[in-house]
Amino acid sequence: MSNKQDEKIFRDKFKGIQRRQKLILIFVAIVYVVLLSYLIKFDEILGQLSRELEFAIAVILILPVVFILINWRCPKCGAFLGRKFTDQCPKCGLKLK
Repeated sequence: MSNKQDEKIFRDKFKGIQRRQKLILIFVAIVYVVLLSYLIKFDEILGQLSRELEFAIAVILILPVVFILINWRCPKCGAFLGRKFTDQCPKCGLKLK
């Protein structure tokens, strides 16, 4: 395979990574809104959270971060792409767009 073909394959893989990233962010936003509305109602009724509910909330807050750290990587070298979107990998220089 030529270098241009390899780059196209990596860009296509990156599109899948980007799509998963957007889907998880949308899912997290929906879950956070539902969770927040539930907690407001729960607080009005009982006034205190159980240990199990606190644990569930912690898991719900931590899992998306773990997913992002695993998913948001360069398809060529596997380097983390950072917090800001760039047009190329900071490690290997692969053009992502």
